Amino acid sequence: MILGLDMGTSCTKAIVRLPYEAGEPAIAIPAPSPCRSGDDSYLWRTVLWLQEDGSFRAWPTTRATVLTSLKQGLIVAPVTASRAEAVVAYLAFVIRYVRGWLLLNRAHLFRGRKPVWLVNLGMPAASYDEVRIAEPYRHVGAAALRLAMSDEPVTVEATRRFYNDPSVAAAGPSEEAARELGIAVIPETAAQMTGFSKSTRRASGLYLLVDVGALTLDACMFHLNQNGSSGDHFAFMEAEVRPLGVESFYWFQSEGKTEPEFRKQCDHALHSVVWNTKRYRDPMSEAWKPGNDVPVFLAGGGAANHLHREIVESLGPWLRRYTPNEGIRLLELPVPRAIDLPDPIGDFRRMAVAWGLSYPPTDIGDIMTMSEIEDIPPPDVVDLSGRFISKDEV
Repeated sequence: MILGLDMGTSCTKAIVRLPYEAGEPAIAIPAPSPCRSGDDSYLWRTVLWLQEDGSFRAWPTTRATVLTSLKQGLIVAPVTASRAEAVVAYLAFVIRYVRGWLLLNRAHLFRGRKPVWLVNLGMPAASYDEVRIAEPYRHVGAAALRLAMSDEPVTVEATRRFYNDPSVAAAGPSEEAARELGIAVIPETAAQMTGFSKSTRRASGLYLLVDVGALTLDACMFHLNQNGSSGDHFAFMEAEVRPLGVESFYWFQSEGKTEPEFRKQCDHALHSVVWNTKRYRDPMSEAWKPGNDVPVFLAGGGAANHLHREIVESLGPWLRRYTPNEGIRLLELPVPRAIDLPDPIGDFRRMAVAWGLSYPPTDIGDIMTMSEIEDIPPPDVVDLSGRFISKDEV
């Protein structure tokens, strides 16, 4: 059983897939009511409560310290033990609840068999290349899975003990050791594009994915190659993650700053990703040539926000001004048909990362990081001045 866990800044999404069963059943797991974000059943708030006795709670409780910004706790450097322990506790609650929900509501899947679990954690593509960030993801994921599979209460002492276990600590620097403990870390961009790459609309080429979250704007340009029976190949060209999401705009305004200033920062983030790809990373792509365009996926919970949509759409005129191509072409991520949705769902785009993460890592495809791809140097400038006869030489 593969659990795709998309731990976002504001909320977490979970989808479980049985890839080797008939029909590959995949189930979106509703969050417990006290933990939900708004009215959406599938959005689990990325928040934790620490009680005075040292025990954690995944739901609001009195006389407890509220712990937020859990995902940011993994991205900042250095990752402190207390931050890591909080993430371990949170993920352990989610994993334990997912198992319990399935046992109660899909008991036939377990009849006469013991499941083997693999948890795929998503992380930003821009950070996937950074060892200091990828290692904590694997480390806390392994500790959380071990704690979730135990009968121990989720306390500070328990999270610390599992986090400091030598076999768990070894999962941080080693992808192989992490996989043996049931943990894999996947770039969110590759996971999000899995649905598209497996659809009939897929095509090899250069793409831009813009993921608008509550707090962050995540942009990534990548090259998708389809290698037939050997699977997909994702080559990350350029990526940026900036605190420019939907809620960040409201904070921006509360600080006395204007919408044009916010747009300027968003433009700078997107333009740098696109232009660095155009100039250094993949200058020979067909996307830059006359008659072609750059396919763009606008995804995430803030994809419907009019401000961010306008910012993304403005890439079209900007590209037409500085390149001979036709600008951009907005595409929609396909909604999968074969998914078990216990509750009605509004916007499936928010589940796209979890859906992709629910596939076996080998089915998601091979991933080439930005550091593995060398810049393409600009063409040499040839001095032709000595090849012509001047008027003084006539």
